[in-house]
Amino acid sequence: MGKYGAGSPQWNRVKEVMILKIGENPSVKEALDTRAFSIMDLMRANTINELPADWRAFAEKCSRETDWILE
Repeated sequence: MGKYGAGSPQWNRVKEVMILKIGENPSVKEALDTRAFSIMDLMRANTINELPADWRAFAEKCSRETDWILE
């Protein structure tokens, strides 16, 4: 399952941070292909590997920002 596997607190926190950042900063949303993959798709994603490349890169960035919270 791993650190960012289905149902892990880390994965849930990363998704939460991603959603908050998208809501706070319109330029973040513009950088992501929200037509092919939506916030609802993100909420349903069980792992980081289910995300398209652009969303995965954003998730990895958000995970680095949240690591200090999770450890």
